[in-house]
Order: sequence, then C-alpha cells, then structure tokens
Amino acid sequence: MSLAFISQGTEIRVDGTAIAECVDFDGPNTTRGEIDITHLKSTAREYKAALQDRGQFTFNCNLVPSDSGQRKIWAGLANPNALSFEVEYSDDDTTTLNFDALVQNFSISGATDSVVRGAVTLRITGDVTGFPAP
Repeated sequence: MSLAFISQGTEIRVDGTAIAECVDFDGPNTTRGEIDITHLKSTAREYKAALQDRGQFTFNCNLVPSDSGQRKIWAGLANPNALSFEVEYSDDDTTTLNFDALVQNFSISGATDSVVRGAVTLRITGDVTGFPAP
C-alpha cells in the first residue's frame, strides 16, 4: 500500500496569511552546481559540489482581488525584500516547508469558459526548512 498523500488540502501562506484558491504548485526546484578543481597533475576533471540553489516556487490561483494573501503577493512585486512563505501539505504529519522568496512574477490571465487566474513565480533566497529539504 502506498504512503503517498494527495495534494488537495495543501495551503500556501505568505507572511502567515493564507493565499486563497491556489490550484497547483511546483517547487522548490533545488539544483547544485559544481566547482572545477582540476589541476595540472589531475588525470581527469575533478569537481567539488557548490552551494545548493533552491530555485523557484511557482503556483497558480483563481484570482480573488479581495484576498489579503494575493494582495500581499501583488505588493511583493514592488518590495525589494523577500517575503516569508510556508507550504503546509495535507498529510497526516502536517509536513511544512518554510522559505523566504522574492516575488518575480504575478501574471493574470483569462479565457473563454474559464475563470481569471493568477500565476505566481517566486525566487527562493536562502535555505528551505522542513521536509523535503535535506
């Protein structure tokens, strides 16, 4: 039997305020670079691991202009400082991720037979605490 849990019920918060009507999310997208330490006596390329880059966190939501969480994200576009984010998953252990991020993008879109949506891109700065951060 699988121990996986569904994403339904996951909540994303900015500075402690829930963001209304999020429909999906992706991230953090962690990568690790490399540092070339090859020297003249090396017999092949040699590397050490560089710092981890926690990358981006993206999500889409049904646009609710009166929602204080979405308004904080929108205001974050003009804010040069990182905001604090928390992602609380729907599992029984109430697993959470915590990170600071800059708001890079908040695009609004609509189409025939659809609701107006907001697409948000955050750039994580610093580390991510909680699971699944190593």
